[in-house]
Amino acid sequence: MERAKKDGATDKINRLVSAAYILISEAYLLHCDAEDELYKYGLQIGETKFLLMAVKRTMQKYFDEIKKLVSSEEQKNYYFSDLDKFDNHIHDWFGLDKYKEAK
Repeated sequence: MERAKKDGATDKINRLVSAAYILISEAYLLHCDAEDELYKYGLQIGETKFLLMAVKRTMQKYFDEIKKLVSSEEQKNYYFSDLDKFDNHIHDWFGLDKYKEAK
């Protein structure tokens, strides 16, 4: 850790972990939306259902572990703000904004 601090790598590491966390969070949200649609139309069957549940369990384990690193309310607020902005960009990019439900 000392070497990383000395070399100035801690900021880069923090940014990389934060970026990965936002990307994984967005993937999780998109996965849940897709899962809801598959379930709604009875398309979540067999191996697909098993694999989707496995992905969901793995992501949840990851979130539980990373959550331990985010301790302050300020950090949590930044995370949710960044995730919301990123989510809006992703939905716009892929043309999903027309399917977003009013909150």
